Amino acid sequence: MSSKRRRRIVTTVVIILASLVVLQLQPFVVRALQGVDGSFGYHPLSNDCLGWVSPADSISWLPFGDLEFHLGYFNFHYYSIRDNFDETIQMCLGQDIVYGE
Repeated sequence: MSSKRRRRIVTTVVIILASLVVLQLQPFVVRALQGVDGSFGYHPLSNDCLGWVSPADSISWLPFGDLEFHLGYFNFHYYSIRDNFDETIQMCLGQDIVYGE
């Protein structure tokens, strides 16, 4: 195996591992912002958003779907509201933060 190929493999593995470590920091980021829960992705705004907030009518180009998964402590949620469209809904692209009641 050439050193160039070995370097590429090691770099890829390091990037994947670093990404997994960063993803596991999600609960600490939410708690640091005094939230009690939250998920990363694209979904209706709950309380606050660490990312991009847009009106619901700006999502017409996104595919319909509802996908949620957990990877360790990391929670991802993609939600498209095409069926129950309401232009007053604000959408969050990024970390949604829920403060509770």
